Formats: sequence, C-alpha cells, structure tokens
Amino acid sequence: MNVVSYWRLYDPNSKTIIDQFQHTFYMMFHTETGVPPPGALNETAYAAGQEYIRRFLPSYYTVKRDMYKKAKGASKHKFKAGFRRAEVANWNGAIEIWSEMVENVKRKTAGRACLNIAVAHEVLGNTDLALEWAQKSYEYYNDKLGRDYAKILLRRKSLE
Repeated sequence: MNVVSYWRLYDPNSKTIIDQFQHTFYMMFHTETGVPPPGALNETAYAAGQEYIRRFLPSYYTVKRDMYKKAKGASKHKFKAGFRRAEVANWNGAIEIWSEMVENVKRKTAGRACLNIAVAHEVLGNTDLALEWAQKSYEYYNDKLGRDYAKILLRRKSLE
C-alpha cells in the first residue's frame, strides 16, 4: 500500500500556515486475493501520522568518539589516571593531566594526549577548542586519529 500524506497546520487566530509536510509512506501486505487486509488502511494511516509527529518530538542518537587509554614509558600511569578521570566525567581534571603531558613526554604520547584533550573539550561543549587540539594532534605529532577526528569536527561545525 502506498500512501501519500499531506499535512498542513493552521493558526486560526492569525489565519496563517504554521507547518506543511508531505510524506510518501509504503507498506507491504502479502495477500492471496489481491485485496488488502481489512486493517491495512488503518495501519498505514497510523504509521504516516507517526512519521509526521516525529519531526516535533525530541530524538536521541549516540555519538562515539575514540580516545587513547594507554601510553608507554614513564608517563603511562599518569596517562591512565587522566583516562580514569574521563571515565567518571571529570573532564577538567583529565584535561589538566593530559595538558601536562603534551610538553614533557614522547611525541607519540603527546599526540595521544592532544587527541584526548580534544575529545574532552567536545564533551564540555567547546567545539572550536576541540578542533584546535585535534588539529594539533595531527599537525605536530602525526596522530592519524587526530586527523580523522578533526574532519569529523569540521563536518559537524558546517552543520551547525
């Protein structure tokens, strides 16, 4: 069954159109006689109404970000401590630990710390700062994950 629905909401006081929406909805019913089952129209109409109302209801989606958990060398315990702080949502504390590591450790560890700082800033709502740290992770320390993350942030900023 193919249903094309047209929705138009009016404001009776100002006599204006508040919203307009057109949607084509397709549902398949298997029949032997070629005649749709008795509840097919009701089901299709209900599904079309649900599709329209979804435009106004809040929706949730999951965003996955990769972070480094470990580092090698003398700073490995400190790096893990920063990760543990991030796990319990103490992002500022994690940034504090990782920031110390950017200047004083091996290049690979510094790049990883930069990426983790970028993720922390995004979680805290600082997208511009997150982008700076992700770019720094790739530009100065050649961290490939930083490059990919910077692209994700740039794409996200273009949508905002």
